Amino acid sequence: MPIEERPKLPTAKWGAACAACATAKAKCIRSNETPGSKCDRCERLLKECTDQVHKPRKKRQPKPSRTAQIEERLNGLMTESPATNNAAPIQKQQPQRDWYIPPTYNSFGPANCICRPEPGDAPPPPETDDVALEAFRTHFQPLFPFVVVPPSVTASQLGTTRPFLMSAIRMVTSIRSLRSMRAQMFALKRHISDYMLIRSERSMDLLLGLIVTVGWYQYHCFTHAQLHNLLSLAISLIGELGLNRHPIIHEGTRLMAAQPPAPSARSSEERRAFLGVWFLASSMSTVFGRIDPMRYTSYVRECLTILENNREFETDVVLVFLLRIQHLTQRISELNPRDNTIEEFTSIPKAPTAVYVSVFQNELDQLRANLPDHLRNDNIIIMYFNTARLRLYEPPVLDKDLISSLADAFTLNNAGGGTPLDRHYNTSAAITGWFENWFAVPVTQYAYQTTAVAAQLVYALTMLGRWAQLVAPKPLGEPDDTNRGTTGLPSFEPKTQNTRGTALSPQTVESCSIPQVIPGPMTPADGVFDPDLPAAVAHLRAQLKTHPGLMVNVGEILLAICNRFEQANATFQISSTDTRSDEANIWSITALKVRITKAKLERWAELVSKEGENHSPGQQLKADMDSSMTGWSVGPQAAPTSGMMQNDSGTWQGIDPNMPADQMQNVYGSTPWRSDLLTGVDPAVWFDGYLDWGAVIMNSMGTVEQ
Repeated sequence: MPIEERPKLPTAKWGAACAACATAKAKCIRSNETPGSKCDRCERLLKECTDQVHKPRKKRQPKPSRTAQIEERLNGLMTESPATNNAAPIQKQQPQRDWYIPPTYNSFGPANCICRPEPGDAPPPPETDDVALEAFRTHFQPLFPFVVVPPSVTASQLGTTRPFLMSAIRMVTSIRSLRSMRAQMFALKRHISDYMLIRSERSMDLLLGLIVTVGWYQYHCFTHAQLHNLLSLAISLIGELGLNRHPIIHEGTRLMAAQPPAPSARSSEERRAFLGVWFLASSMSTVFGRIDPMRYTSYVRECLTILENNREFETDVVLVFLLRIQHLTQRISELNPRDNTIEEFTSIPKAPTAVYVSVFQNELDQLRANLPDHLRNDNIIIMYFNTARLRLYEPPVLDKDLISSLADAFTLNNAGGGTPLDRHYNTSAAITGWFENWFAVPVTQYAYQTTAVAAQLVYALTMLGRWAQLVAPKPLGEPDDTNRGTTGLPSFEPKTQNTRGTALSPQTVESCSIPQVIPGPMTPADGVFDPDLPAAVAHLRAQLKTHPGLMVNVGEILLAICNRFEQANATFQISSTDTRSDEANIWSITALKVRITKAKLERWAELVSKEGENHSPGQQLKADMDSSMTGWSVGPQAAPTSGMMQNDSGTWQGIDPNMPADQMQNVYGSTPWRSDLLTGVDPAVWFDGYLDWGAVIMNSMGTVEQ
């Protein structure tokens, strides 16, 4: 039969082929139409003929346009931005070795500064994380309520969600081991440099940790240990996270992104962090002048109002008043600026300074009257008010012409507000009130005080030294001191406090009595001595004898400060877990520097008294001062200070009289200190061992910032 005449065999319809033919992609022909019969191919190949199982077909997706792809990419970049608070936490690296201090740590700082600890291994933190967090909540957080850890958060939870903040809390609470604290500080700085500068991390964890680190920085050096650099990083992080303004979308983002994500509402934690950085910047700027303060904007005021109204925590009220009194203090400090700014409109007349003083005094009184009842007797809050008052009535700079004019004004005996006599009474009362309140703070609380409190103590001591230069009170114990005991000023001798159940030794309390100390020569910062200056001060002192209320017991104040810091040092030594006792700490080094200050002030008063009584020529006085370089001799009843050597005669070895004045070695750790009585020095030397604290007290440059 011809091919064209053969019958065409039926083939399976689309999708009806058996599984074997579909897999082989062959035609599925069924010549036998009996139901259940095999196809011809499976019959011939002896295969099982079964129906195939059809899977659902995937629909084709239309390819997006180029414009849609760009918009999707922009939205993805906005969502993945690390500046958002909802960014996925970065996995932190755990330390691979024990705590240690490398030789390069602060290697450019002075060798004898407290920021240059001995390199080598360091002990671990003295407390567990649970104990450290509880101590932070109990002792530290109420004094600096800008970082609040809720009571429901455990140490393990905080270490998981905020590891850097937990590390900072662990560091500041390690007050029983200063060496461990310094090793932890090195680890924190290394973490900051790696994650913030190298990896560009921006998170609330870093910000809160920086605030805690800077908030208790008094155990480290203010000058060489990166205080202001860390504070500047916190300020920049505030701007990067957008916490210094309302949560809004920038105009550029709205234009470039198709659907920009809606900004999240500002939380109370973010507001506290922003206000904490503002507070620290303002405090450090007004005292040290090495960093500019942040602007006090309407958003700052809004954050204060929200926190005051919500009162999520009890400490929020303390935060609000700390910000307000610090803002007022900053405005008052602008009455005596470090540098005169170039005014655009110099022809506009200004009100007299007395008018501004009166306005600020009224504002200060009103703010203090608004204090809630539970804060009216809080010594730390009152200290901030006293600092603002002291800045308002701070003593004038030591100057011969000014002293002569003051003496003439006292001769006229004019009374009333705004007169020199009235201002000096206010100054005397401000200085006395500040230290009366400070001595009401228990010594056991010194370890928990903040950086801002330490800075204010530096300022108050500087103003005390300036007042002592001006009035030149006679040394303590002079029999002809008729004003002693009649000024109405209470005794500043603090009672010995029992700390941790162990009584302090009498030698510790009386260790500041220095029978014979003769400091070096007085030389102003420019190296030119004014021989008429002591005579002018002596003349003013004679006028002040008619006003007993102006006399301040400077020597007793310094003696009480020295005693209290000796007590704090003894308390630290009792509770310390460090095996080495020769490392410098803030308590012993401050007590020693206050000793030097007291000795120099007494020498200055002695020279002024000699000029006033004997009327010796100024050049002869200068010669007497230049030849007064002798050794440091302290009686055997004085308690030893770390670094002092006792000789065979029972006295403590001190200064070599043949050593140059500018390289004289003090008795603490062979630290060079300057003997210039009127040298202008940065007040940060209170925390290091490089310069003489007495140089800060006797600051002839006029302001503590200088």
